[in-house]
Amino acid sequence: MKKIVCTIASLLLFASLSELSWGAVVSHTVQDELYFAIDSQTSGGYLHRYDMAQDQKLSSLTLGETPTAIAVDAGKIYLAYGQKLYSAVINNGVLDQTLLRNFLQDITQLVSVGDYLIVVAGDPSQGMFSVQKSDGTLIDSGPADPDLFGDVKGIHYSSDESLLFVIYGTAIDESLVIANQYDSTDGTFGTENVLADQNILALGDHFYVGDQNVIVDSVGRVVTYNATTILENRTKEESIAAIDFITTDEVIKAAGGDSTSFYVATTIDNTCHQYNPGTLIREWAPSGSNFVTNSNVIAVSEDVHSLVSYDSDLFVFWGEAGDFSGDNSSDIVQPTVDTSEFNPLVHDFDPSFAKSAISNDDTKVIMQIDDGCEHHLLRWDTVTNSYLDSIEVYWNIDDFSYSRAQNRVYMATNFDDGFFIYYVDFNEDVPQRRPLVSGDNSDGQYAGSIGKMVATDNQLVFQASLDDGNPLNVVVANEVSFANDAFENCCDTWTNAVWDSGNKRIIYTTAFGMYQMTMTEPGNLDDPVSFSVPTVSPYYAVTQAASAEGVMSLNSDGSKMFYRGIIYDVPSLDYSDATLRTPELAAWVGGDLYTMENAGDEMLMWEFASGTDSHTGDPEAIAITSGGALLLPMDNTGTEIPLSVSVSSGKALTFSEHVSAEEVNSTTVGGDGSGSDDSDDTSGSGSSEPAAPIGGTGGGSIDYIYLLLLTLGFAAKRRTVS
Repeated sequence: MKKIVCTIASLLLFASLSELSWGAVVSHTVQDELYFAIDSQTSGGYLHRYDMAQDQKLSSLTLGETPTAIAVDAGKIYLAYGQKLYSAVINNGVLDQTLLRNFLQDITQLVSVGDYLIVVAGDPSQGMFSVQKSDGTLIDSGPADPDLFGDVKGIHYSSDESLLFVIYGTAIDESLVIANQYDSTDGTFGTENVLADQNILALGDHFYVGDQNVIVDSVGRVVTYNATTILENRTKEESIAAIDFITTDEVIKAAGGDSTSFYVATTIDNTCHQYNPGTLIREWAPSGSNFVTNSNVIAVSEDVHSLVSYDSDLFVFWGEAGDFSGDNSSDIVQPTVDTSEFNPLVHDFDPSFAKSAISNDDTKVIMQIDDGCEHHLLRWDTVTNSYLDSIEVYWNIDDFSYSRAQNRVYMATNFDDGFFIYYVDFNEDVPQRRPLVSGDNSDGQYAGSIGKMVATDNQLVFQASLDDGNPLNVVVANEVSFANDAFENCCDTWTNAVWDSGNKRIIYTTAFGMYQMTMTEPGNLDDPVSFSVPTVSPYYAVTQAASAEGVMSLNSDGSKMFYRGIIYDVPSLDYSDATLRTPELAAWVGGDLYTMENAGDEMLMWEFASGTDSHTGDPEAIAITSGGALLLPMDNTGTEIPLSVSVSSGKALTFSEHVSAEEVNSTTVGGDGSGSDDSDDTSGSGSSEPAAPIGGTGGGSIDYIYLLLLTLGFAAKRRTVS
C-alpha cells in the first residue's frame, strides 16, 4: 500500500503534537470519504483528518479551544466548544469558523439532520435544541414534557422512521431509551415517547450503527428498533463481546458498520496474545431476529477508538494528538499462528500427579503440562524411551481424568461464568483436543464451575458447582443428571474421586467424609445409569484429616484403596492399615504397595505380612532422584513394575523403571539433563546421551484460540490464560 508523504510543515506539526499525548478523542464523524475526529487536550485540542478514499492520514488542525462535539454535512463542519456553536470549512489547510449561537450550558452532542442541527446541552439535565444551520436560528426545543428531562447520554436520529432516539443514564418513564418524533423538513419536534410501552431497562456506554438500526453497549447488549418496536435483541448474558472471552476484556470500546454488518472492538487482555494489549475487532451480521458472528476477526496492535465502514472496507483509528493514526483494516498485518513443533526437551515444566496417568497398555505416561503460554498433553513411551507427538490443549486445566477403557483424557477449565470440558481420544490416528458435546451442548460449555470429574468405562461423571447446589451429571453415554437431593450424600462438593472398573464403583471424598457408591448400567448406551445410595467411611475425616491432595490408588481387585497414609478395605471403607507419614503418591504393583511423597527423594515399598492382620511393617526405602513427581505402575515386557518420575531443580525429568530394588533403568531428558540410555547397571546409573527424537505440533500461540473459536456463538466469561 502506497502512503503519501507529508509536507515538511506537516512533519513539523506532527513533531509538535507528539509532545502533547495526554489528549482524548471525544467524538468522530464522516463526511463522504473524510474521517474527522475531535481531540480534547488540557488546553485547546485538535481536529484529526483521514482520507479513506486515498487511505491517507491528513494533517491535524490545531484548535484554540477545547472541542466538545462535532457534526458534518456535505459542505461544512460543525464544532462545539463548550457553550459556543460554530460552522466551519477548511480552506488550504486552514479552519475558517463562523459563530452560529451561544448556549447557557456546555454542548455535549451535535446531530446533523437536513438543514438543521440537533444540539444537546444543559446541566444537570440536558435539553435538545433544533438550530438552523445557515444562521443559528433556534427553531424548536424539547422535550415538551418536563418528565422527559434527564441525564442524556446520547441521541440518534433515524431518517427512515423520522424518530429521534434519546438514551438516558437513568431511566425516564421506566426506560433508558425514549423515541421522539422529529420532522427533518422544518426542524420541529413532534410527539414524544411514541414507544412508551416498550422499555429498555439496562444499557451501558453505547454505540450507534445507523445503517442497521442497531445500538450496541459496552457489555455487548444489542438493541434493535424500527418505527413500531424497540427491543433488547441480545441481553448482557448473551453478550456479543463474550465470544472473545479468552482473548479480550469483553468491554466494547468502539463500534461501526454498514447496511450488511457491524463491527465491535474490545481490548486484547491476554499476555499470550502477540498483540496484547491491543484491540480485537469482530464482525457481526443479522440473521433473522438475531445476530451471528462470521469468520472476520481482526487483531490490531494499537488501542483503537474508532471504526468506520467506507466503500466495503473497514477503517480503524487509534491514538491522540501527535500519535493519531489509522489504516484500512485489510492492510493491517495479522498475528502469525505458531505451527512449529512443540519440543518438550527445550521447555521447563513440572508434571502433576493430579494431571497424569498411565495408558491402558501400561507403557505410556500421559502428562498435562504448562510452560508459560504452552499447554500440552505429553506422552512418554517407556518402550522407546522417547516422547510421542504432543497434543496442544491451549488452556490451563482445572481438572483431569483418564479412562483406561475409553483411552480418553478429559480436561476441564473454569472461566468466570461457566466451564468447558474437552477430551483427547488416543484411539484416533491423530489425537486432538475436541469439545465434549452432550445434549443441547454443542461447544463443550457447561454452567457453573467444575467440581470433580471421574471418567468411567463408558461415561464421564462430573459435578457442576452452581449457586443452588452441586448436581451430579453423567455424559458421553447413558446421560442423566442428579440433583442435590436425589439421594443422601451424593452431592456435597467432591474433592477427590477414583473409578473402580472391575466393581463399577466410584469412591469419592468431600470435606466431610469418604463415600462409595456403585453404578448400574442399563445394558445399552442410551438409557440413564443409576447409582446406589452412598455409604460413608467411619474413619475418613474422623481419625484421618480430610484433604484434597493425593492419589486414590486401588489394588488390582479393588478390595483395598490407599489414600494419604491409610489403607482402606473396600467397599466398607474401614481402616485396614497405615503407612508412615502421608505420602501423596502411590501405586499398587502385584500385592505390594509403593508410596512416595510429592517432591520427595525416596520411594517406599510396603510388603504385607500373612494372616488376617496384613499390617505393612517396615518398608524398604528406594532412593530416587530428588523431586519425585509421579509414581505409576508400568508394564516391563509382561511384568508389572513401578515407574517413578522426578524433576530436578533444573527441570530435567528422570523416568526411572524400578525392575527391582537394585536394578533401575533411568532416562533423563530436558532441563539441565542431556538424556541417558537405559541402564542395567546395578547402581542404576547410565551413560548420558541425547534423548530420542520427539514429535508434536503447535507452539501454543493464543492466536490459535480465537481462530478455533471463530464459529462458536457461546456466551462465556474470560479468564486470562498465562
